[in-house]
Amino acid sequence: MTINLVKFDADSEKSGFYDSCVISQIFEEKTRLLHSWFHFIELTLVHLSSLSAIFTNQMLSKLKFSLIKLNFFTWTVCPYLSLLVWIIPLLLLGIENHSLMAHDEGLYAWRSRLMYDSGDWINPWKSPHHKTPGFYWLIAVFYSLFGINEVSVRLPNMIAGILSVFIVYEIGKILLTKKVAWLAAAILSVEFLWLQYSRLGTPDVPLVFLILLGIFSLLKAELNFKHRYIWGLIAGCSFALSFLLRSFMIFPPLIALLPYLILQHRRHHHLANPMLYLGFFLGLLPTIIWLRLSFYGLAMIVLHN
Repeated sequence: MTINLVKFDADSEKSGFYDSCVISQIFEEKTRLLHSWFHFIELTLVHLSSLSAIFTNQMLSKLKFSLIKLNFFTWTVCPYLSLLVWIIPLLLLGIENHSLMAHDEGLYAWRSRLMYDSGDWINPWKSPHHKTPGFYWLIAVFYSLFGINEVSVRLPNMIAGILSVFIVYEIGKILLTKKVAWLAAAILSVEFLWLQYSRLGTPDVPLVFLILLGIFSLLKAELNFKHRYIWGLIAGCSFALSFLLRSFMIFPPLIALLPYLILQHRRHHHLANPMLYLGFFLGLLPTIIWLRLSFYGLAMIVLHN
């Protein structure tokens, strides 16, 4: 009995030793698995951090590009849209509720209708006339497009007023800054006399538009030496067509431009630009042809009588 107990204790001790070995092996295996798992998580986190950095850089570059596009849209497209939204309601508000002004608008509308109804766009008055016919032709064209009404008389001035505001903005960008240029154009569009004349059928606002176009063309010709001939041609045509609209009223703004043209000649060389004179001649051609045909028509009437 004693021998058996001693044998049992030896077997139990041996079995316990084996169990402890197995437990230690399992523990070491679990430890290796945990180390492998932690290493995998560490590699995953490093990879994710690198991907996050790449994604962040891409997002920042896209955001920067979006801001550049937004800035471009804001300062190239939005100024014109904002000015357009700003001025159109002011021009159209109640335009159909006001009849033509008794003197100027009525005379221009009546003379243009006389041209349109008679079909004689040269001299429908059968006597010498004291005004050049440019504005009469303009209203007569709008009569043929939109019918004979107050809107057709005033629509050319509205279009010229809007274009003039845009050109003021462009001139302001050259001489000042974009923000100041926008403010100048916006202030002009709500100035009382400008707004009133932009809603009247008189040749004053189209004349201002052509003068501004000529000044803008001179500035562009000075800044873009490569395209100075094209801008010089546009400037000459603009100043000459102003004579067709308002005859001798073109001379005050031309005289005002003489200090810039003469005293600053070494800087811009406008007076040495042959296209400026060619444009002026081309712009005067309609007036010359009208004068020639008017003189011929009046001479025929005198001879017939």
